[in-house]
Amino acid sequence: MNDLKESAKWLKEKGAPLVHFTKTDLTEKKEVLAYGKEILKLNCRIAGLINNAGVYVRDDSKNNSVDNLEFLIRTNLLSAFYLTNKLLPVFKKQKAGHIINISSVAGLKSFPQGMSYGISKFALRGMGLGLREELKKYSVKVSTIYPGATFTDSWKGTKVPVSQFMPAEEVAQVVWNCFNTSPRTVIEEVVMRPMGGDF
Repeated sequence: MNDLKESAKWLKEKGAPLVHFTKTDLTEKKEVLAYGKEILKLNCRIAGLINNAGVYVRDDSKNNSVDNLEFLIRTNLLSAFYLTNKLLPVFKKQKAGHIINISSVAGLKSFPQGMSYGISKFALRGMGLGLREELKKYSVKVSTIYPGATFTDSWKGTKVPVSQFMPAEEVAQVVWNCFNTSPRTVIEEVVMRPMGGDF
């Protein structure tokens, strides 16, 4: 919660007219839907939705488990699916807006010890492509971004040098660039990798 409060404070200092935040467990359907309902109560135009919740659990065919897969599907896919569906009527009614899904290069290419994670991210790609086809007639944009290794808190403690990662700020810049295209253009998919490639 402290991180959310700090982010809200920073946004207000940057001139944001309204900052509203809610602590939500995105692995729980009821909480995701309640969060969506809270957004709808604000009764305002929705310029964009960024589905960025994600978690990685190492597994493969020898040591994977149904629990791992279900947890990753709930976090990486269903959280985005439920929240997007809750807000879709607003996007359709306003005939504008942008949905951005943050997937992973693991949604394009399989990696060792990442079977369940890859399944969840491949499925998120399918969701993004399906939404793009459905929502184009409403002038609602849909983009899916596939970042490679990006230095975030999830990599803290790693022995891999920071220089081999992409900076998180550069992924954020790509999201911003997607938002800033004209109404005549949509960036459907973006693949980002560290200069040295995957590791």
